[in-house]
Amino acid sequence: MAAKNDPRLVAFKGQHPFFLEGTLYSYNEYADYTQQHCELGGVIRSTMKGRLRDKQYCEPKHLKHVDVYTGANREGQGWCKELREKALTASRLETQQDVLSMKWLKRKLV
Repeated sequence: MAAKNDPRLVAFKGQHPFFLEGTLYSYNEYADYTQQHCELGGVIRSTMKGRLRDKQYCEPKHLKHVDVYTGANREGQGWCKELREKALTASRLETQQDVLSMKWLKRKLV
């Protein structure tokens, strides 16, 4: 049985210039590579751990930097206006059953 402090190794699956398919790498190796080679800053270790926690393989999409704080008038400080409006107006009803339930819950009782 592995100790708690042994690093978890995740196999890489896909085409990449640095990582070889089928080879095992730790969260730190994935995160360190992205921070050294991504011009936007890469992916920090805790984010990489969250992305790969329940995954059997690391794919190239897991190594991409996601920048949600972009905007023409913002310099990396907070959400831009378009993303904020999209988040505020998004439907919270996830399934067709939620939509149907909400339709009847909004009705006035007679």
